Amino acid sequence: GSLESYFQVLILNKKKKIEIDIVEVPGVIKLYKRLKKFLKDKKNIKLNFYSKIPKKKYDILHISDSLQYVEKWENFITDLTKLRPKFIILNNLTAGLIKEYNTYQNFYNEKIFYKFFNIKKVISLFNDYNLEFASPYLNLIKGKYTEYPQPNFKLKDRLGYPCTLIFKLKN
Repeated sequence: GSLESYFQVLILNKKKKIEIDIVEVPGVIKLYKRLKKFLKDKKNIKLNFYSKIPKKKYDILHISDSLQYVEKWENFITDLTKLRPKFIILNNLTAGLIKEYNTYQNFYNEKIFYKFFNIKKVISLFNDYNLEFASPYLNLIKGKYTEYPQPNFKLKDRLGYPCTLIFKLKN
């Protein structure tokens, strides 16, 4: 996803060497590469850009506000767990105690695939992991921390708040 993780690590990191791989669509990667020259030069933080997740060892995989756009999401989760990172963080995940369903998001005159997940089904895909943390995610929408705006959805389909899930690899 976005460069958000880079800036969070930049603020927190003191001495450890950290490598951050950002996976995005090619158009966004092109923009990030142009921005990279304006980012603070830190010898201990290496920033890489990819259009798909490289098959390498990770300590942490952080997926924020993006799984809902992946149509074959179950295969995607399976591929992530095969990499066996120590931790997998799903942040701002559109999951709750709701029936799973697909919809389309209106985005700048485009209709984009958008998924709402049943949280129990998502958790069930992490066989080699323990769920270490689960919490509602406070979304900032139009300058206010609020539930997802879904007045056009049936009550039973409204998510309320998305969530954050943190999984740790079993020993």
